[in-house]
Amino acid sequence: MKIFSLLLIFALGACDSKKKENTLIVLTSADNPPYEFMDTQNNKIVGFEVDLVDEIARRMKMEIEFKDISFSTIIPALQSGKGDVAMAAISKTPERAQAVDFSPGYHESIPTVLSKEQINARSYKDLNNKKIGVQLGSAYDIAFKNLILEDPNFKVQITSLSGFGELVQELKKGKIDCIITEGVVAQNFVKDGLLSMPLMDQQIDSYCAIFPKGSIISDKFNKILDVLKKEGFIDRLIQKWLATPIKMAAK
Repeated sequence: MKIFSLLLIFALGACDSKKKENTLIVLTSADNPPYEFMDTQNNKIVGFEVDLVDEIARRMKMEIEFKDISFSTIIPALQSGKGDVAMAAISKTPERAQAVDFSPGYHESIPTVLSKEQINARSYKDLNNKKIGVQLGSAYDIAFKNLILEDPNFKVQITSLSGFGELVQELKKGKIDCIITEGVVAQNFVKDGLLSMPLMDQQIDSYCAIFPKGSIISDKFNKILDVLKKEGFIDRLIQKWLATPIKMAAK
């Protein structure tokens, strides 16, 4: 009986390993329309990056499994082996490049101010003395904290929250002056009476997939990503998801 039990456990473990081996586990933060967000009618994650990684997984002949987690925990989760790849409008920074590997960029976007009142600014530096909201762990969070350290005359109050919907609520309550996000995301909230203004002098962000250091799938993933660019597949997704704002209220 004991031998049979051990064999059964071994067999089940082998089946589980085989299943995981053919499953691409994708970490994301599904509160970021139109890149990834929850379709409440069908209870599934949808969006630009969801369609993109779905097609990559299909061409890799792999099943796909999404794990929706807080944006600020994505890199630690990837490092601890909880996912094979992460996609959540992630831009490359020197700090992140020390922790994970990046795919080539597949979409560019300009940092944007989302506010209730008109704010005249063309760069981060023009937001001196403002109360600014950023998503915790985002490139904007990193950038402003670095600016505060580098320039003692740059005095801003930073509110870093995990959920973008939480930031929108803080803005509507008047607890912060503005949110720094990216252009397409900002446009989704203009219909709620908020104002969107791109920071024209600020460096453009390029979004990438990220992998654990030394990933065994990144080369194949990146080659397929390059093929999808050349085929015009990504351009078609941009037209589908990013050309016009989607209708979605803040969480």
